[in-house]
Amino acid sequence: MNPAPFTLPEGVVAASIAGSFGALALVSLAIGWQLLRRVLLDRRQRRREAEARRDLAGLMGALFSLGATAPEQVQAEVRRTPLEIIANVLRSVRGVERDALLAAVLATGRIAPLLRALDSGGMVRRLNALRQLEAFDCPVVADALLRLLERPGAQLIRNQAALVLARQGVAVPAPLLISALRLERVQPALFHQALFREIALRDAREVFELITALRSVGVRAALIRALGHDVTLQAVPALEAWAAHPEPALRIAATMAAARLRHPGSLPWIRALFTDPAPRVRLAAVIAFRQIAPTAEAHELAAFTAETDPAVFGAAAEAAMAMRRGMAPPRLIEVGT
Repeated sequence: MNPAPFTLPEGVVAASIAGSFGALALVSLAIGWQLLRRVLLDRRQRRREAEARRDLAGLMGALFSLGATAPEQVQAEVRRTPLEIIANVLRSVRGVERDALLAAVLATGRIAPLLRALDSGGMVRRLNALRQLEAFDCPVVADALLRLLERPGAQLIRNQAALVLARQGVAVPAPLLISALRLERVQPALFHQALFREIALRDAREVFELITALRSVGVRAALIRALGHDVTLQAVPALEAWAAHPEPALRIAATMAAARLRHPGSLPWIRALFTDPAPRVRLAAVIAFRQIAPTAEAHELAAFTAETDPAVFGAAAEAAMAMRRGMAPPRLIEVGT
């Protein structure tokens, strides 16, 4: 006798079907809502982009067609143009147009809220104000940032103020920078590397002043390394003097800066470091020699035939082989201290 087939009650089947259709309806509703939301967001984004283009066109039109001859019209455009657009224009224009735009910004008080934000509000608000003020390089902003450095406050705020000043080309007196950033007590970090690089790009003499005023070996080494970004090459003679310093960290820093500058006048003292007692100094000398020396001078690296340090020996052998093959110098890799 065959058993009767198993069947679900009609009520259960109906409920199951209804539940399936209900779930499908909910999924369809969710997908539809997401599509509608995407359309609305895209429409809003397009509207914002159109407004930004209109504001930019109005500002540039007033600036280049009128400029200093009609400051009222430029000020009118500045009042209604978002500050971010004004900052972008300031970064891209030069000469009388830039002067006219900056004068209009100051006359209309557009950056006054940002200047007030430096003294009040939370950390995020103050950092955001510093970020926006970077494009407005004028005495009013420079004075406000220098006051930030002169008084006690959050170290992060003072660090950022110093970086903005450096990017604006404002020279900060060495004693003020040392005290505000606590350079005698810090371990150099990525922030310090960026700051010192900006200072070296502007004027290597400011870096020389800081190195002379400081006692911290780590910070002095970071400053010397930053001189590798001195486009005027006025640091080249000073690097030779620091390459003879009793402190190995400073000798390494001077050699790395020379490797970045690639000035052939540095080769004689770099060769002299082939016999330095510190292995890391010898490694830095090999790397710098590879960056600067002509490939025909690969035989000079034979001085490392009896090298006892594996890292130095390997670097010298690799450099000699590449130079004999006429290969261009590789991307510079810094030697740590």
